Amino acid sequence: MQEQINKMVSAIKPTEDNNAFIKSVLDWLTPDNVNDLISSIFPSLTDHSGFLSRKEKAGLHIGQNYANTKYELNGCIDDAEDMQQIFNNKFDVNGKLLVDKQTRITKDILKRQLEALAVSTHKDVKTVVLTYSGHGSQLRADADDFEEDGLDECWIVFLNGKIVGFKDDDLRKYFLNKIADDTNVLIISDSCHSGSMADLTYTYNPKTKIVKDVKTGAKVKGNILQISGSKDEQVSLELKVKGKSTGALTYAICKTLRQGITAKQLVDECYKIIADLRLEQIPHLSTNKMDLIDVKL
Repeated sequence: MQEQINKMVSAIKPTEDNNAFIKSVLDWLTPDNVNDLISSIFPSLTDHSGFLSRKEKAGLHIGQNYANTKYELNGCIDDAEDMQQIFNNKFDVNGKLLVDKQTRITKDILKRQLEALAVSTHKDVKTVVLTYSGHGSQLRADADDFEEDGLDECWIVFLNGKIVGFKDDDLRKYFLNKIADDTNVLIISDSCHSGSMADLTYTYNPKTKIVKDVKTGAKVKGNILQISGSKDEQVSLELKVKGKSTGALTYAICKTLRQGITAKQLVDECYKIIADLRLEQIPHLSTNKMDLIDVKL
C-alpha cells in the first residue's frame, strides 16, 4: 500500500496554481492507478485469483438437439448458448459454440475441436471451460480398462450417419492428455450417465456430503474440475421452465453460478434446486486434485 501512496504523492505536485494542482490530480486518476490503490488498501475487494481467473481463456460449448431423429431433444442448443453467455458475462470466457443447427456433430468434428482446444493451452491459454448438453450413455469397457462398473461413459455423436459414443477414453485421449501441465479446466456435462465422464480421482456427492477417492481414476494433466448432471447410473432430465426447454443441471447452474463461489458450493446449490424440482438425479463434482474441491471459481 505504501508503494502506491508514494507513487500518487510523487505524481501529484502541490502548487500555488489551483488549476494546475487539480489537473495533476485528474491526470493521475487513471483506471489502472485507481485499481492499484484500491487493491492495495482493500485487497479482498479486488481478489480475482479464482480457478477461472487466469488469462488467457478459451471455451467450447457443445449442444445437440439431434433434430429429425428419434433421439430428438429440445433444449440442448439453448443450453450451449446459455453456458456461453453466462461464462462470458461472469468470468470473461469468450467461448465458441459447437451446435448441430446446420450439421451433425460427428466424432471427427468433436475430436478436432478438442485437439485444437488442447493445442491452445501450449500457447497462451491458461483457463478452459468445456460444456456439453446432449445425450449421454454407457458402453461396455474393454477388459483391460479401469472402470469400476465395467462401463465407459460417453457423449452421443454421429459417425457415418449413425449414432456412436464419444467415450471418456476419447475425452482423455484427444483433450485431457494433451493439455499443458498448468492448465485450469472446468468441464460441465449436462447429460445422462455423466458422473465420471472425465474419470477423475476424487468425487463429491452433494447428497451424502462424502468425498470418495476413486482408486481407479485416470491420471491426467492440469487442474481439472468436472460437474456432471447425474451419477453414472442415472439419467439427466430435460425440463421446461416458462415454456423454454433446458437441462436440469444447466438450469441450476444458470441460477447459482457467480464469482467467488467454490466448486463444492456450486454443486451443493445445484443439487438443492434439482431436489426441489423433485428430480432423482444427483449432480456430482469430480477432480484430479483433492484441494480443488473447495477452490473458488
